[in-house]
Amino acid sequence: MIEHVLLQLVLNAREAIDHNGLISITTSTVRLQNIPLAQRERARPGNFVCISVRDNGCGMNPEVQARIFEPFFTMRDVRKGCGLGLASSLGAIREHSGWIEFTSQPGTGSEFRVLLPCATTWQKNAPTATIAPQVPRETILLVEPDDRVRSVTRAVLSRRGYRVIETDCAEIALALWDGQGAHVALLFTETTLPGQTSGLDLAAQLLSKKPNLKVLYTSTDQSRVAADFLPKPYVPERLLESINNSLTAPASA
Repeated sequence: MIEHVLLQLVLNAREAIDHNGLISITTSTVRLQNIPLAQRERARPGNFVCISVRDNGCGMNPEVQARIFEPFFTMRDVRKGCGLGLASSLGAIREHSGWIEFTSQPGTGSEFRVLLPCATTWQKNAPTATIAPQVPRETILLVEPDDRVRSVTRAVLSRRGYRVIETDCAEIALALWDGQGAHVALLFTETTLPGQTSGLDLAAQLLSKKPNLKVLYTSTDQSRVAADFLPKPYVPERLLESINNSLTAPASA
């Protein structure tokens, strides 16, 4: 999840500099005290690790800044990228008990800071497990542009024991594939994705790299009737059934 957040912030910064500028990634530890009243809703006292992604690109005007964490807000038409995609990043950071803050000025760039709480203790020797851990199941690459649908789908699959790598567009999926593709058993993708690459095109590219990859498509367009298609909307039981059927289906000739 942290990898997804960092990759999303870097891709947004790349769009902001229009491939001609500077992106810097830094880490630090910070101790917060005497939090101003206006910031207490998100920030809190304590020790934190800060991951900063800064660019010297176009920056954001106040109207954009006010909406960047909205689940359905996008600048895809303007920046021709995968959109800001910060709603899913914010959700991931909150799951780690952290938060995201930013500063930006039009024409001078933006800086996003991810703050995560430090561990209170360091335990060198792990205690003997009294309960056998759940055996991890297959790894699924989930490509879904709708933040809410993706969040629910990830939660359902994770609870069943699957390892889920998630993103909202083909561009990030291809970037993640370089480091994670060897472990991915199934691509579960929306057929309609932002940008130039559709879910069908993404599947074709990944199958050329890994012919034994299983693929399951989804969409609200139910004109596609096939064993490898799950129509939207779907309930958790139907999702798990389709995932299992795709994973256990014999490989194509």
